[in-house]
Amino acid sequence: MRQRAAYQISLLALTVLVFSFCFATLLSADEEVPQVAYLDVNPPIIVNLSSKTKRMQYLKADIAFKITGDVAKAKVSQHIAAVRDLLVLLLSAQKVDDVDTVAGKERLRNDALHQVQAFFKEEEGEPLVEDLLFKNIVVQR
Repeated sequence: MRQRAAYQISLLALTVLVFSFCFATLLSADEEVPQVAYLDVNPPIIVNLSSKTKRMQYLKADIAFKITGDVAKAKVSQHIAAVRDLLVLLLSAQKVDDVDTVAGKERLRNDALHQVQAFFKEEEGEPLVEDLLFKNIVVQR
């Protein structure tokens, strides 16, 4: 009798364990958290800068976008050529003195982020890009 009761309790515990595992798996599948991704703008953007001297001055920027979710990543990738054009125009309008300091680079980063977000709001109805990162920025005088 005791063996039968122990067997039934063990069977009941196993059943509860299996059902709780299945229920937890179903809950986690329904509530997938979108993944944050960083999308590189390749190749790096290289532009001539406005200069008062006759000597050519260049800016090279390695840029990445912070994006959440596969849908947003696909939409941003679809428009990457237009976004590169927007960034080339913005970066080439800069003067060397404007991007020579950390504060100037941060201002440029913020300007670029706002322009990219405005572009996506117009094209896709939402900003899509959460942040714009300068992975590397070099100014050659």
